[in-house]
Amino acid sequence: EGVPKLSLIAQDTIQLGQKLKVDIHIKDVTNIQGVAFGLKFNKDVFSFESAAEGVFLKQNNGNVIFDPTIIDKSQPGEVNNIVLFRFSGSASGEGVVATVYFNTIGTAQNSLIHFGDVEVYQPGPISVNVAKVNAQVTVTSTAVCGNSIIEQGEECDDGNTINGDGCSSICKL
Repeated sequence: EGVPKLSLIAQDTIQLGQKLKVDIHIKDVTNIQGVAFGLKFNKDVFSFESAAEGVFLKQNNGNVIFDPTIIDKSQPGEVNNIVLFRFSGSASGEGVVATVYFNTIGTAQNSLIHFGDVEVYQPGPISVNVAKVNAQVTVTSTAVCGNSIIEQGEECDDGNTINGDGCSSICKL
């Protein structure tokens, strides 16, 4: 059994305008009763949409407290106070603690989503140290040839898709 680890799991690349799903995955833990965390992200690329509880803390019929109304969204580029806690008993092993959803609002290469404050609790409550693994996501945009805007992947865009006028129908010189 290794050092307990909390990881952000997300797809590497997503299209602008699509919703990004980020799983908060915990691994190599024993006797865990609760998790509280915050996330930081580029406010020009992502906007927080929502969070949902995962199945990890529910193992062995665990009754989990999760109140999305206490999530703090007041700081641009941050979401804080995502808290999940069992009434009794604990969970061990690995699994998804929560899922966070973001809207993609801008493009970027390898934009970092990373943990802010993190607390993992055993009964008591006793805080457990965990290693944190962040996520990098590239948000891309599909270029539209013929809209007079030179976008990613285009060499030119003269406002039409006619060949022979200096810019081809696929926006190449």
